[in-house]
Amino acid sequence: MSCLLEVQNATKLFGGLPAVNNVSLQVQEHEILGMIGPNGAGKTTLFNLIAGYHSLSSGEIIFDGGNISNLVPAKICKLGIARTFQVVKPFGDMTVIENAMIGSFCRHKQAGEACKKALQVLEFIGLSHLRDTPAKSLTIADRKRLEFARALATEPKILMLDEVMAGLRPSEVDETLVLIRKVRDSGITIILVEHIMRAIMSICERLIVLDHGELIAQGAPTEIARDPVVIEAYLGKEASHV
Repeated sequence: MSCLLEVQNATKLFGGLPAVNNVSLQVQEHEILGMIGPNGAGKTTLFNLIAGYHSLSSGEIIFDGGNISNLVPAKICKLGIARTFQVVKPFGDMTVIENAMIGSFCRHKQAGEACKKALQVLEFIGLSHLRDTPAKSLTIADRKRLEFARALATEPKILMLDEVMAGLRPSEVDETLVLIRKVRDSGITIILVEHIMRAIMSICERLIVLDHGELIAQGAPTEIARDPVVIEAYLGKEASHV
């Protein structure tokens, strides 16, 4: 695998305090990379830096060989990085397919082509039977799938998923894991932020761990689960038996 995304000494200050502090990491093409850490560790802030929602205080972000540091979100999305959000907010009065079309307009300017792509994504995700349903009528699980679909409709090279399994029942978590693997197998690189350890330990080839804005560990899930620094900061002693 080749390096698709590289974060170099990324720092983000808010009021002089670092939310992300000198973080460097690489994301390999077609991998599922997990990002874990306690609340307030800087995970979502790092997502926002990569996707262009926050500007870097210092450092650089290189994607697919080009410097994307401080580009606007629309430009970064066009280049091939899409993300979901922790709080799912579909356009409630619009239908499922209309919500998905918002993503597909990133690549397809004609409504017919955008609709065609949106429907393909809904079929892939498993929501095509709800295409004409208002988004506000969906269950939480289906709203999360729609958020997933809208990002996927932008045709990304990297898809960043921010707690897409939060609040789901165990069976729905399992269904989401199957979907994430399906997306990766289609050729898309995944970066996953999640607090459900059963899920993230089972699906990720590699994990990075943030605490107080700093990268404190990275490696295979089995290594991370036994790292005393990570156990102390986040996982707890029970995780050492993973």
